[in-house]
Amino acid sequence: RLRIVRRPRLGATTHRVNADRRSDRGEGDERALITEKMARLNTSITRLFNIRHPIIQGGMHYVGYAPLAAAVANAGGLGLVTALTQPTPAELKAELEKAQALLAPDCAGALGVNLTILPMFKEVNYDEYVRVIIDAGVKAIETAGRPPGDYVQAFKDAGASIIHKCVTTRHAKSAQKM
Repeated sequence: RLRIVRRPRLGATTHRVNADRRSDRGEGDERALITEKMARLNTSITRLFNIRHPIIQGGMHYVGYAPLAAAVANAGGLGLVTALTQPTPAELKAELEKAQALLAPDCAGALGVNLTILPMFKEVNYDEYVRVIIDAGVKAIETAGRPPGDYVQAFKDAGASIIHKCVTTRHAKSAQKM
């Protein structure tokens, strides 16, 4: 015979405890309550990017704008502005400045850039995009598409950490050699 056991919802007791804490502290201190619950995880990703949570917002064409990247960073993850969503390098620079302005003073995450290197219908001046990324002081760069070998050394010289998004193990192994 099968016996169904209902488990309490995850977070149900936490909610009750938090309600008790809130009444001790006063009603207006919810941000402190949330921050108190969110301890920094210690993983290779959190150490590499100096972020609270090992969460990386992937580069998403026509979605990875400053507001989303800043929201992810403010929540403790790595928020990425998608470079090629910006039609020109100058507009990427403006978007990165906007993202920086949206960061909270106590931001627990970081901002980065996604640079996808693929054949496009129009000519893309990747060298200019790379220059803007380096000049903006971006320290976290996600690349995708063809191997970014031409740009890896420039990013490393600027003190940036690079993630190359791969679809196969073979590509990942070759990316490690860059």
